[in-house]
Amino acid sequence: MQQVLVVACPAASSSTALAAAQIARHHGAITIGLTTSPKKSEALAEHFDHVLVTHEARAADGERKMRPWHREIKQLTNGRGVDVFFDPVAAGPYLSTEIRCLAQHGSVVVYGLLGAAGAVDVTPLIRKYASIVGYVNDELFGIGPEAWRPGVDHLLQGFASGVYRQTLAKRSALENVQDAHEQMQRGDHVGKMVLVP
Repeated sequence: MQQVLVVACPAASSSTALAAAQIARHHGAITIGLTTSPKKSEALAEHFDHVLVTHEARAADGERKMRPWHREIKQLTNGRGVDVFFDPVAAGPYLSTEIRCLAQHGSVVVYGLLGAAGAVDVTPLIRKYASIVGYVNDELFGIGPEAWRPGVDHLLQGFASGVYRQTLAKRSALENVQDAHEQMQRGDHVGKMVLVP
């Protein structure tokens, strides 16, 4: 019997993570949303099968301490681990924890570099036959339409049929771009922020 894939999405409130979760769930995967904000957990619960908070609340000095969220991953997956992390953070202790949480033959797919640089323990990659893979759209589009057209068609059909939907955090008038940008920098939104001319 084939096991169900477990897909984890750091920065779970981003429109990219929300879209990835919809696609993964549609194809039968179990999804785990990872967020640094306890305030977002409830809003994210409708988008993911499980939501984990990875950091403690900000201290007086503005720093956030990472929680031992690897334990929760282990418990949620019955010790098996995560098959795919779809990760825009990809740095330091956070990436080390993802590697630690990978299932056998799992992958961390890196599509961004939001995290601060730091040492990463790659030792578990070898023991787990796991990998870290970088991803950029340019690579896929550079191959040609035969590589990307089926995926694009699937997404367009999914949106047209209502299987997939964009999560809008806020619409702002173009003249309020500064306020919208400040809200985005605070990171207190869930989903896509849209400027309307």
